[in-house]
Amino acid sequence: MPAEKALVIVPRRGDDYREDFATIAAEIMARDPSVTVRVAHDEADNAPIAAALTGLPALIVGFDGTLALPVLPGRRFICRQIIKTAQLRQYAEAGIAHPVSAVFQWGQALDARRWGPLTVLKPLDPGATSKGLAHLVPTQMVGKLQPQHFAPEHPIHASPMLVQSFIDTGPYPSHFRVLLLFGEPLYMVEHVMSDPRPPLDAPPQVLLGASIATNGGVRERRLVQDPGIIAFAQRMAGALPAIPLQGIDIMREHGSGRLIAIENNPGGNTWHFSSPLGEELRQQIPRAALLAQFGGLTRAAEILLKATQLYARA
Repeated sequence: MPAEKALVIVPRRGDDYREDFATIAAEIMARDPSVTVRVAHDEADNAPIAAALTGLPALIVGFDGTLALPVLPGRRFICRQIIKTAQLRQYAEAGIAHPVSAVFQWGQALDARRWGPLTVLKPLDPGATSKGLAHLVPTQMVGKLQPQHFAPEHPIHASPMLVQSFIDTGPYPSHFRVLLLFGEPLYMVEHVMSDPRPPLDAPPQVLLGASIATNGGVRERRLVQDPGIIAFAQRMAGALPAIPLQGIDIMREHGSGRLIAIENNPGGNTWHFSSPLGEELRQQIPRAALLAQFGGLTRAAEILLKATQLYARA
């Protein structure tokens, strides 16, 4: 029998994840009895896991970087939040197409020759972005924006904002989400706004007040499979190789078909097969359909077993 190895999985805290990761652990050990798998749902699990696995070459995979991990030697791949500007720098270094971007500053004029005629203003905070707080602004007006143009509760008054060149995905804004575990797809979903965006030549006040973010507002979600988009998502994931679970967002430019890296969601909160955050997704795409697309929990077990064989170390 091959030398024994250990895999420790640290899901995000909460009962929603227990059944999924118990299934994955059992599948891995059934496929390869030389691999011992333990799941640490909270800090109380850490001491017995460390005692049981001491001395084994180990791989620790953490889906929540805020949780304490078992004190074990070994290779670690841990999810954590990465600010959008840092993500974009990584994509630039990897030669991956992405929007022209900068941290927004009051009074900063932008050159339309570089940025294009329209720009998007959105929060840097991932939590605020998920509420669809993105605005379409004529590039020549960005330097003229004033605090009074935004409601008192708007995050622009308290938090950094990002300005990006506008990617036109068509009259109904859309994007693709690909969930990757160690670079392999677990699901791929297209999000399409139910209501059209305004015409791009609409008055500035109409554009500024329009909903253009496909992660906010009423939208249709559907399972799709596109090898080109998956390959592009894998390139994006490769730019952040230490993150095991990555929720990749990609836009396809209307007309040209060009793929654009929008952002990564590397904090581990994208396990939407069972996560509370994924409940709205599962209302449109049932859990069984999400799991069936690429093999679901069985596929996750295969990926984690392969990662253990590659990376476990003493």
